[in-house]
Formats: sequence, C-alpha cells, structure tokens
Amino acid sequence: DDLELVRTELLVASDGTQRTVATEMARLDAEERAGMGPVGRLRAGEPFRIRRYDDDNQRIYKTVPFKVPEGWRKDLNYSARSKDGRVFWDSLPANDSGEQCAVLLLRKDDELAQMGCDPAALRKVFDEVLPQFSANLDDDTVARVAEKPPSFLPKFRYAAPRLNQGDRTVLLGDSIHTVKPYFGLGANSALEDVQILKQSLESTSSIKDATRMFSERRADESRALVQISRELDRPGVLGAFTFVIPLILDSIFSKAVP
Repeated sequence: DDLELVRTELLVASDGTQRTVATEMARLDAEERAGMGPVGRLRAGEPFRIRRYDDDNQRIYKTVPFKVPEGWRKDLNYSARSKDGRVFWDSLPANDSGEQCAVLLLRKDDELAQMGCDPAALRKVFDEVLPQFSANLDDDTVARVAEKPPSFLPKFRYAAPRLNQGDRTVLLGDSIHTVKPYFGLGANSALEDVQILKQSLESTSSIKDATRMFSERRADESRALVQISRELDRPGVLGAFTFVIPLILDSIFSKAVP
C-alpha cells in the first residue's frame, strides 16, 4: 500500500554502490538466458554482470576534524603519506573558515585502525610522519579519533558489457565503476558520465538512440577505469607484475615490432 508507481521517459540509475537497478538488470539477464538454447546465448553475446573484486589491499579510514593554521591556504586540500605507506592523510575544505574534514587511511590490521586504539600511540605516529598536521590537532581531537570505529572503503567493481536496460534506462556513476576514493577518479568519472549522457541526448533524435550511444561510449572505459585502478592498488610485487611490468613489456615490443 505504501508503494507508488512512477512512469518516466528516461530512468538514470545513479544509486551508487547500492546498485539496485544494476542488480535487477543482472537478474533479468540471467533469467532470460536461462530460457535460451546454446545458439540463442551465443547470439546474445556477453551476459550482463557486475564484476566484483576481492580486496587484497584493504584499508580503513577514520575522519579527523582539522583547522588549517594561519598562513595556510583555506581553499586547498592537503595530502601526505608516510614513506613506508603505512599512513595516508587527505583533507578537504569544509567551509571558508579553514575548517577541513581529513581522512586518515590505514591498513585494516594496523593497531591504529582499531576502535579504541591508544591515543598516545596515535599521537606518536602523527608527530613522526605528519608533524605539519599533528601540531594543529589538540589532545581531545586525537583521543576522539583513536576511539572511533573504522570505516571501510568500497571495493573495486564495474558493470559490463552494457550500461543500458532496454531503451529508457541507463546506469551512471558508482553503479557502473567503483574505485577507492584516494585515486581521485570516482567523482571525476561520474561527472564525465553526466557530460557524455548529456551529449548523447543532444546529438541523437530519440532516447533509445541516446541510451545506446551512452552505453557504447562509456562501458569499455568504465571497465578499464576499474581494472587499471585496481592494479595500481595491489600490494608490492603483485602490483608490479600485474600493472607495471606489462607496460614495460608493451613498450619494448612496440619498439621492436612497431
């Protein structure tokens, strides 16, 4: 009785990592393919799916309220990391008064990542690897950060091979490409999705053509975005072998056989 049926000419599913529409698309596609024979499935091409990756370099984050000191720009974000990669700091302006919301990134098993960790140990790490920020954090703030439970970053995922369902539904944003926020690609790629959808609507004569054009332009790019970001995120030697070394080999062979 509480449900309301809404009809629209175009549905843009931008529900982020919830992926309600994308999940339903995968279910409908699997249901349709179950009724096909081998030839029908072959003709239908690659099935629609949401590719989910296991996170082999899991990090958590805790938020830190931070106010920039006198003499610092108030309209910039500030980022830093420790040499050993243990600690990442990224803060963004919250207002024009210099107040910022900082994100402290740590590995999941780090002692400082736990709820109720030792404030003195957290302060020591701040002093040693983030002294420029530590000097502007009072003991009460450090204690509250230490007490906080950890929050988890989203896992790498993408939707493929198409981003439309029929003629009037498209997927957009995190529902088609989810990456970890410290790559700086999530919001930017979502804005690019919006721009390309706008161009598709303006350059075609029907919503049907626009949804198909958008899917054709963004599906492969979304998949590549997630795959490349994940390889960059993978730890140590594994990341090198799966991302850096293939690039080196490609460069060598392209020079040998242009």
